[in-house]
Amino acid sequence: MDEEIKEMTMFAIEQPSAGTRDLYRVIFDTMDAMDEAMQSAQLSYAPGLLEAIHADEPPDISFFERLHEHPSPRTIWAIYAIVLDNRDDTQSLYIGSATAFIGGMGARFKTYDDVLRLSQKAEAENDQQSGVPSRMKEAVLDGSIITHKVPLV
Repeated sequence: MDEEIKEMTMFAIEQPSAGTRDLYRVIFDTMDAMDEAMQSAQLSYAPGLLEAIHADEPPDISFFERLHEHPSPRTIWAIYAIVLDNRDDTQSLYIGSATAFIGGMGARFKTYDDVLRLSQKAEAENDQQSGVPSRMKEAVLDGSIITHKVPLV
């Protein structure tokens, strides 16, 4: 397992944050505990992702656009990237996870396809229970279009 990934993960867990769940601090109370969990999970990474993480400069959005789905069941938990084209001719990158979504990554991606299409803008605007993360919903309602979805881990 990549040592730097483990260190960054442990650092993120230890930070006080509204987004960090206390349960993670209980489960991964030491680097050894996290290492054991990561080894048993048999994580796989998108091709080139680890090199991009280790690079001196962060990757630009085109890096994520070049990634293609690596072979893994779509029913699994995953960390994924979504590229959005914005109305002002810029692009945005959203990094999410299907950690609490029934059906895993495939179901999460289907939700984006079904609920956030511009043709269904009103439905997304009115549907509080769509399962779509609020930032993604805001982006699409503001005119952004999802152009690429790819699993990272």
